[in-house]
Parts: sequence; structure tokens; C-alpha cells
Amino acid sequence: MSFVEALIPFALILLPGFAVIALARPLWVPVAGVILGASLLTALALGTMGQPCTSDAAGCGMARGYEVLALMLGVFILVAAALAALGWRLAAGREAGLGPRLLAMILAPLGLAALAAVVFL
Repeated sequence: MSFVEALIPFALILLPGFAVIALARPLWVPVAGVILGASLLTALALGTMGQPCTSDAAGCGMARGYEVLALMLGVFILVAAALAALGWRLAAGREAGLGPRLLAMILAPLGLAALAAVVFL
């Protein structure tokens, strides 16, 4: 199994959390979701990065790189969900319908990915 194939289930687990954070109307739901997601990603980072490596140097570096890529995917989804929740509230107000919320849910990850492409390329 390739690394990309291993990331697909991880992303599918994160997508319901993304939808809950991005689409929820009560303000406490996205705030609680971001706090919970950040704490889980922090615990995952501390747990995986704190383990000693039992392989050669090249294998250790590749394993750490894969772990960081998985964590970066989680951080990307969490930040995109928070931006989507903030975006539709700023653009359409708290009583926005499903259309503006879905539009923000689509545009936030695309805008964040475009920003990342400009910064990192």
C-alpha cells in the first residue's frame, strides 16, 4: 500500500469533522471542534514524534516525513474548516442559508491550497 492510499482513510475520517466545523450554525460547535481537533493533532504529533526510531537513518527520515505529511493533512483540514466557518459568518451573517455555507466550505480549502501553492512553490 502506498502512502497516498494510506492517507485516503485518514482524510475520510477527517471530512465529517470538517463538515461539522464548517457548517454548524451555533458558534460553540466550530469553536469546540477546532479545540478538539487541535488537541487531538497535538497528541498525535507528540505521540508519533516522541517514539525512538528503530531503523536506519534513511528509513527513520522517511517515516518521520510520512508522519509529518499526515499531520499536515489534518492541520490543513482543520484550518480550512475554521476559515469556512469564519468566512460564511462574515459574508452572510449568522442566519445564512445552506448555499453560502456550502460555498464557503468549497472555497476555503481551495483558497488555502492556492495560498500554499504560492508560498511553497
